[in-house]
Amino acid sequence: MTDLTTTQLARARRAIGDVNTPPVFEDTELQDNWDAEGEDWNKFILHCYEDLLGSSWKFNDYTQNQTQERKQQIRKNLENSAEYWQKKVDRDIANTAKANQVMIVGTRRVPPRKFDRPAAETTTEDFDAGSDINPR
Repeated sequence: MTDLTTTQLARARRAIGDVNTPPVFEDTELQDNWDAEGEDWNKFILHCYEDLLGSSWKFNDYTQNQTQERKQQIRKNLENSAEYWQKKVDRDIANTAKANQVMIVGTRRVPPRKFDRPAAETTTEDFDAGSDINPR
C-alpha cells in the first residue's frame, strides 16, 4: 500500500473537518484507515467519519441555569456527513457494477428460417398456429 502524501493528509483533514490543533487523527491513524479501505478515497473518508461517530456517544446536552451546551448536535452533524459519504460510496459501487455488466444496445429482427420443402409444396396447414417460421 502506498503512503498518504502530505497533500493527501491535508486534503483528508479538510474533508473530515479535522483542522484544529492538535488534530483528532494522528497521521498513522489516517494511514491505517487509508490502508484498511484499499486506497479508495470515498471509503477512506467514510471510515474516518465512522471513527468520529464511535467516539461521539459521550456527548450529552448540558443545561444548568442559563448555561446550555448542545453537544448532541455534533453527533447529528457527524451522522449527516457519514450518510453523505455512504451515498457516494454506494454510488461508486453501483457505477462499478454497471460498468462490469453486459449492456443491450439494440435489437434487430432475425430473418425467417429457410424451409425444407419448396414453396409450392408448403401449405398453410403446415404451419403452427400463429407461427410462420417452423413448418410441420
